[in-house]
Amino acid sequence: PVNAMAILGSGNVGIGTTTPNSLLQVSGANIALTADTDGAAGSGGANLTVRTTNSQAINLGGSLNLGGIYTGVRTMAFGAISGRKENGTDGSARGYLAFAATNGDSTALAERMRIDSSGNVGIATTSPGALFSVHGNGLFSGTFSTAGLIATSSTITFSGLGTNMLASINNA
Repeated sequence: PVNAMAILGSGNVGIGTTTPNSLLQVSGANIALTADTDGAAGSGGANLTVRTTNSQAINLGGSLNLGGIYTGVRTMAFGAISGRKENGTDGSARGYLAFAATNGDSTALAERMRIDSSGNVGIATTSPGALFSVHGNGLFSGTFSTAGLIATSSTITFSGLGTNMLASINNA
């Protein structure tokens, strides 16, 4: 017989291993990155799957909370990663990956970044309109390179650039 799961005296649990090195260790052969579907033989999936059992609907799907003790012995999630359904259309598998974090001293999680089904990444927006969308101010403390810069506002501010700055403005 093969041991499919081990629970050590330390409390560590191993699935696919008899010597888990952490509270939960899942070990197995690499599984091709595909969307797994119930009942489909060889449908792929992952080494670990977290999913909901709700009826299909927009903004539902599995999530992982990451947290710890925030006061005394009280615990809370400081952040979360969720895989959610992007629309309410039956049969549509479009999904998004959301990253959430607490806001200041609040105990509520709020979405901070999203990667949608088109591959668009949004920071401070749940509907990124381009490959990379940032809603709010940004800061680049290192080198920023661009093949083209299109401003959709009337003000672009450059500071701390020294004397070797070249700017071209086209008011077409």
